[in-house]
Amino acid sequence: MACNQKSNREPVVAYHLQDVEDTLRQLASKGLVSSGMASRERVVKHSHRLAGMLGLKKRELALLAVLMLRGGQTAGELRTRAERYHRFSGVAEVEESLAVLGAHEPPLVRNLGRAPGQSQDRWVDTFRPDPEKQKPRVRGVARPQTVSAPEAEPAAELAAQVGKLQAELDHLYRELGISKPSS
Repeated sequence: MACNQKSNREPVVAYHLQDVEDTLRQLASKGLVSSGMASRERVVKHSHRLAGMLGLKKRELALLAVLMLRGGQTAGELRTRAERYHRFSGVAEVEESLAVLGAHEPPLVRNLGRAPGQSQDRWVDTFRPDPEKQKPRVRGVARPQTVSAPEAEPAAELAAQVGKLQAELDHLYRELGISKPSS
């Protein structure tokens, strides 16, 4: 794939035609894409319907498209990279549009705050799963309450548990009639 634009060289992608057609069919079934071929044309043309479905202006759609394509970015980066879609007058206009997208119900973008060494907040689209919510949650195991003397130290408790387990293991070896492996 070749690209001669100064501001939009990444990411470079290569999709199989079948993957693109399958995705277009899925989006069309949801009303997000329309396809058609005018007379005397040799190729099917596709157009998105996202802006109309979400009630977005061209400038908000431009920011959302760049965020979906490239991931988290600052308002300044978005201003530069969305230039092919919409020319923003300044970073303030980008921030206004991000506020509109963030106030949408459900929110379409999320402010991640400033990364170390950065002077601007980073923004991401909300169409991807939140990595914080994707982390597995660890559930506590319910353990029976044991009454122990307050002066008992954790090391003494562990030594008692290990001794009890060793006795049970010795009993199992005797009952099964097998010898313990040498360690």
